[in-house]
Amino acid sequence: MRDMRMIKRITQDPINPKVTILWACDDECMEVHLAAARSTGLTVGEVAKLARAIVRIESDPLPSEELGEPFDFDDFRMPRSVPLELGDLYSINPLVPPPNARVDLDRARQEFRRDNRSVGMLLEHHWAELSLEMRLSLHRNCVDWLRFWSVRDPDPAVRAWLADEVARGEADEALIVAWIALKRGRRQ
Repeated sequence: MRDMRMIKRITQDPINPKVTILWACDDECMEVHLAAARSTGLTVGEVAKLARAIVRIESDPLPSEELGEPFDFDDFRMPRSVPLELGDLYSINPLVPPPNARVDLDRARQEFRRDNRSVGMLLEHHWAELSLEMRLSLHRNCVDWLRFWSVRDPDPAVRAWLADEVARGEADEALIVAWIALKRGRRQ
């Protein structure tokens, strides 16, 4: 959340006077946005949205020609269970975007943080209640996020570290799968 003390001025949008703008940047930033709005016929909101998109594209380490299919988190949302189950309280994304997905990185970061909190809460408070399959699902979610950020994090050092963590996570997954198979074999 922005520090409200940064607001310099309140103005009307030059293209749409019904829109009031609360400026949370310096005078130069404000003048650039206003000039862009006047010269393009876009509203200040549209100019700001375009500017954010450009910054996002420039901060993405994956070149645009390597981007794959679009990914929308909302397409994969799971409906809540009836009756409510433990997984509904701490839901995680059933799919994590592939590392080359065309995805809003800000939204991906929000979803990653949400999944991370949910996984942490499940492991900390409900470990004994989780099936082996659910534990494996949580592990895979974490490794998939590591894989995604090992390609998309803006910091090359972080990407390299995450790539090492992915390799460890994949090795751990093989052990978990073998352990689940062994447990199932004993039950039969």
